[in-house]
Amino acid sequence: MPLIVSVPSGNFGNLTAGIFAKRIGLPVAKYVASTNANDAVPEYLRTGEFHPRAAQATYSNAMDVGNPNNFPRLLDLCRNRPRIRAEGNLGHGATDAETLAAMKVLHDRFGYIADPHTAVGVLGWEAYKREHPEPSAGPGAGHRSSREIC
Repeated sequence: MPLIVSVPSGNFGNLTAGIFAKRIGLPVAKYVASTNANDAVPEYLRTGEFHPRAAQATYSNAMDVGNPNNFPRLLDLCRNRPRIRAEGNLGHGATDAETLAAMKVLHDRFGYIADPHTAVGVLGWEAYKREHPEPSAGPGAGHRSSREIC
């Protein structure tokens, strides 16, 4: 069963670390780039076009980055090849309303008090599962953890 990891991302440093970890043997099939409304990277994964912009303030404020400075490093690690998008990797941007709703669901169902960043990661995992219902395993990683899109 493939391991899919959703990681809340803002500046994408941990995603970059995830690429390195996978290259040295971490058995992760895919990473989901989960962001808040500052979704320039998920947009790139959908369209192939990168449009940095001014950051929007959100509840998951550590991820409020409209022009992530680690994104060029990710492209460089992938040698700017289209495979960054072609391997079925997914990015997901969550609104503040979705983030708050996810925090409430996590508390109501599991008694877990999630921070907004973790809620964004869970929303990314759920978005992945909606598009890929086949069996897979994967945690929604906590605040800004590693994940790969190459």
